[in-house]
Amino acid sequence: TIVVKDEDLLVAAIERNNKSVVSFRVVGDDGEARLAGIGTIVSADGLVITDKANFGSGILTTTIGGTKYLLEVVSNEKEGSLGLGRLTLVSPAASGTPPVSFTPITFGDLSTLKVGQTAIVLGGRDGKTITTGLITGLDTRTITDKDTKVETKTISNINLSQMFGMSSNGAPIITLNGLVVGFVSIDEGVGSQSGVPSTEAKR
Repeated sequence: TIVVKDEDLLVAAIERNNKSVVSFRVVGDDGEARLAGIGTIVSADGLVITDKANFGSGILTTTIGGTKYLLEVVSNEKEGSLGLGRLTLVSPAASGTPPVSFTPITFGDLSTLKVGQTAIVLGGRDGKTITTGLITGLDTRTITDKDTKVETKTISNINLSQMFGMSSNGAPIITLNGLVVGFVSIDEGVGSQSGVPSTEAKR
């Protein structure tokens, strides 16, 4: 019998996702760089999911392994809370330089989520601040197919025991098996926080 401790699972989950989370900065009108939320790498060629509110602060930049990138907006639709961008080099790569391969996360199966599960969030000022808590609720909505009239329940919000500041806006919600099931979305204007399910990111 092999006994696996939650602590070991926590460490493995963090190590699995640590290289896939980036912290954004934006340069204000005064020339000062400010925090602008968190992005999560979802493909080896640099596609990134973040809260679309982060796009509104200006041109987002991040540094990975000493190299500076900016986030080019790919999709920023009115529907939903999340946006899609692509990491591009601030300075063009030299001719013949092999393309950079990023480390993407893996999405989890929302149908297996349970209230009381551990929720790990990688966010904060550097994108490496670890916060652990619990999934305290799963809000659902029912979608009815117009043709078949079949009703399907989907998760519309993941409630967390942790509360976050704007520096963690867009941070991934990770389970103990190391899979990403959602993203933190903060509306500073009304003082609300939600957990956007990963199904929106997949769409």
